[in-house]
Amino acid sequence: MIEVKIKQGEEVRSISLNQDELIIGRLNERKEVHIDLSPDDSVSRIHARIWKNNGILYLEDLGSSGGTYVNGLAITEIVSLEPDTEVFIGGQSLIFSAGNAPSGCIEEGIHVELLTGGKTNLSVFNLEEIFIGRSHPEHEVHIDLSQDLNVSRVHARVWRTREICWIEDLKSTHGTMVNAEMLNGARVIGPEDRVQIGDAQIRIHYHQGQSEADEALTGYETSKLPVSGEKTEGIFEEMDSYPVYKEDSYRYFFPEKRNKSDLENVFQSRKSPMGRIRSTHEVSLENSCQDDEEGSTDFLKFLPDIITRVNGMADAKMIADWFVNSVSKWVPEAERASLYMIDKDAGRIKLMAHKPALKPIISDVLVHRALEVRRAFTWQQVGKEESVRRISANAGVYVPLIAQSNEVGLICVENTNPDGSFSLDRLRRLVLVGQLISLALLQYCKPR
Repeated sequence: MIEVKIKQGEEVRSISLNQDELIIGRLNERKEVHIDLSPDDSVSRIHARIWKNNGILYLEDLGSSGGTYVNGLAITEIVSLEPDTEVFIGGQSLIFSAGNAPSGCIEEGIHVELLTGGKTNLSVFNLEEIFIGRSHPEHEVHIDLSQDLNVSRVHARVWRTREICWIEDLKSTHGTMVNAEMLNGARVIGPEDRVQIGDAQIRIHYHQGQSEADEALTGYETSKLPVSGEKTEGIFEEMDSYPVYKEDSYRYFFPEKRNKSDLENVFQSRKSPMGRIRSTHEVSLENSCQDDEEGSTDFLKFLPDIITRVNGMADAKMIADWFVNSVSKWVPEAERASLYMIDKDAGRIKLMAHKPALKPIISDVLVHRALEVRRAFTWQQVGKEESVRRISANAGVYVPLIAQSNEVGLICVENTNPDGSFSLDRLRRLVLVGQLISLALLQYCKPR
C-alpha cells in the first residue's frame, strides 16, 4: 500500500492505494493514472512514477514538461524518498508514505472508499463538503469519475454536520442510488450505506481522527450537550441531533442564567425524548433578506396583507390564531403550525395556538439555541438507524421571535410527508413574517 497526502492551497486530501506502483498525472486515454491531478494544466498527462521496493519509496519523472521537484530541485533521475519529504508537481505538494502508519490510527475527515474498475481507493478529505462528478474547469470535483459517461459533470454533493455525513444528488442525468434506492433529496449517509454513481460503488463516513483505542474510550453520545472546552457560540452549542419532547409548556432559561454546568444537569436528568431531529439549514435573523429563488412574486403579493393583519390585531391570542391558520397560504409545505410565547414571570415557554388539534412536540434545546444565536433553523427527523422512536412530523422550521433584543417567543411549522422538507427560501419567508409578529407581540410581553 502507498499513501499520499495532497495539498493544494488550503485544501488537503489523503489517498490510500493498495498497490506498489503508481502513475501520477492527468486522466488520459494512453495510460492509466492512479493519482489524477486534473484540472492542473501544468501537470503532464503522464507525469511521474512512484513505487515501493523493500519498504522504500522511489520516484522518477517521466519526461514531464513542468518537472517534478524534491527539496526544491527538479529531479533528473530516480530518487528515494525520506519520510515526510515534500514532492512538488504542478501546483500540488505531495507527501508519500509506504503505508506503515501506526496500527489503529484513523485520519480526520470525510472518508471515501471508491470501488471502480475492480480497484478500491480510499480518499480522506479534511473539508466540510466535497463534490462527485467528472473533471471540468467550471466546478471543483473531488471524486473524479471522468471515465464514466453515465456520471454528470457535477453529480452529487457530500457534506458534514459535525460527525454526520449527508449526500444529495445535484439533478444528475442518471441519478444517485443509495442502498439500491434512487436518492430523492438529501439524506444521512453512514459507513455501511452503499452509494452507486454510474458504475462506481462508494462508501462514505466522517471520522474525527481519534485512534481506535481512544474512540472506544470516549464514544460520542449525541444525547448530551457538548462538553466544556469545545469551541462555542454560546451555552446552547450546536449538537449533531436534538431531542424532542411533548409537554404543555417548557422551562425558559433566561439569558443571564444560562450556565453550562446547570444546563447539563437539567437535560441529563430529563425523561426519554419522543425522538430526535437534526438541523439542515439556518439563517441569521439579521441577514435573512435575500432573493426568493422559488417564486418571489408569489410571496410578495401576500406581504401587504400580512403587514396589515399583524398590525391590526387586538391581542397576542388573535395574532397566534391568525398565524397558525394562515401560514400554509405562503408556505404550502406547512401542514402543521404553532406559536409559543415566553412568559417571563413564570419562566416558561407557553403554547398560544396550534393547528391541528394534536399537541405539538418541539426540541426546547434547539429552541434555546435559536434564541441565543439569533438564527432560524430548518430540521429533519433523524433516520430509524439513529432513533427507533419516531415522531409524526418529518421536517420543520423554528423561527425565534426577537424584538428590540427581547426574546418574545417562537413560531414552528411542520410537514408530515416522509420525503418532506423545507427549503432555504421557505425559511427566509418565515423569518420575515416572524420579524413582523415579534414587533407586534412585544407590547404584550414584559421586558426583563
